[in-house]
Amino acid sequence: MLPERPKMADNDAGHSPDTTPQGSRAPQGAAGRWNERTTDPDSDPASRLPGRGRYGPSAAQGVARALRSMAVISQADGVALMLADGQGQLRAVGGSSAEGLDLEYAQQREQLGPAHESVAAGRPVAVADLRGHDGDGYQRLARRAAPVRAVLAVPVRVRGSAAGALNFYRRTPCHWTSDHIAVGQRLADTAADLLVRLAGTTIDHGGR
Repeated sequence: MLPERPKMADNDAGHSPDTTPQGSRAPQGAAGRWNERTTDPDSDPASRLPGRGRYGPSAAQGVARALRSMAVISQADGVALMLADGQGQLRAVGGSSAEGLDLEYAQQREQLGPAHESVAAGRPVAVADLRGHDGDGYQRLARRAAPVRAVLAVPVRVRGSAAGALNFYRRTPCHWTSDHIAVGQRLADTAADLLVRLAGTTIDHGGR
């Protein structure tokens, strides 16, 4: 039985907004950061939801709080978000911890990983252990994403299309169960709702 749609925390005591990461990897201490790059706003997912609608300056804090809440709800070690830019490339957006952003930047650099597979297939992709996954690309990804070992990527659907992926991760190998996937799908819908509210657009979760 699926859990009820979780409610995001209204405040985040003990966490203050961080500055923007500018490099290709998340700096240490980047918990809950929002990837506000100084690139063309039309191609930057941090400033524009794929399709239409712009985020205001409070979006960083809202997404950071949501991702930290999702980590608690899912009982994962952390949760991170990637969104497609104007060219359809997945970009790191935010994470509940520095490790989450390292995972996203690793997938962004390698142009592969659970998030890419999830968006391409339009379904959840569970990897029990990055180090044990076949392929040289995954071995590089595992090294870059350390200490993250296990990842469950779930597509975030906006207007029926996968606009990105929510990544649940653990520092030890994990067999992701159907319950994990069910919770992940509900939280991905919650993430889509939040992004749409921030961008001021309408939403459709169809297409699963």
